[in-house]
Amino acid sequence: MKKHTSFIPYLSAVLVAFCCSLAHAELNTHAESKLKAPNGGEIKQTRDGFIEVVNSPSSIKIYLYDKNLKAEKKLKDFAIIAEVQRATSKEHENLDLKPVPGGFAANFDSTETPKYYLDIGVANRRSGSADRMSFDIDRRDSEPASTL
Repeated sequence: MKKHTSFIPYLSAVLVAFCCSLAHAELNTHAESKLKAPNGGEIKQTRDGFIEVVNSPSSIKIYLYDKNLKAEKKLKDFAIIAEVQRATSKEHENLDLKPVPGGFAANFDSTETPKYYLDIGVANRRSGSADRMSFDIDRRDSEPASTL
């Protein structure tokens, strides 16, 4: 007698894993929308905590927080890169980020292009984790939250 293996258990496992990942993503998005960003910017969750982006007409500041939304104190444990793409062009511009209290900052003139996309890559040397995320910035929607 031939033994037939059914693909239904495998398909069920894949479906359950997919639904769980969607639920996790939805929970993270829902949790982020309820979080109050400490400096009035936009906040997103990372593997090890949170990143907040605060923009003004002349600068961008990136704050790093742990899972309890406490400011990271050991910024030297993090490697961070940021790249801007203005909505009006396809040009990409790397930001020259400098350490400042609670995070990193860069000069960036957005007076002529108030809408842009900010891609951030952050690596935590302590935990070995790395995250990459994007922020859609449109200063026309609100007043700037902070300046350097």
